[in-house]
Amino acid sequence: MPIPQSAYDETEWLVKKFKALTTAERRNFNEDNTRKDFVLPLFGALEWNTSDMREVSAEDKISRG
Repeated sequence: MPIPQSAYDETEWLVKKFKALTTAERRNFNEDNTRKDFVLPLFGALEWNTSDMREVSAEDKISRG
């Protein structure tokens, strides 16, 4: 299945958005904000249904120690 042009465009926009962040802004990003602002939009651009747990599942917490 060919990748739609919109996937390339959205990915390029996300990269530009990330590069536009200052160093301080990048440091202040936590995991949840990174997922919300970059990871999920990237998956969406690739046409993954992020609300379908069969396609994308949350990380399991693993305790070590």
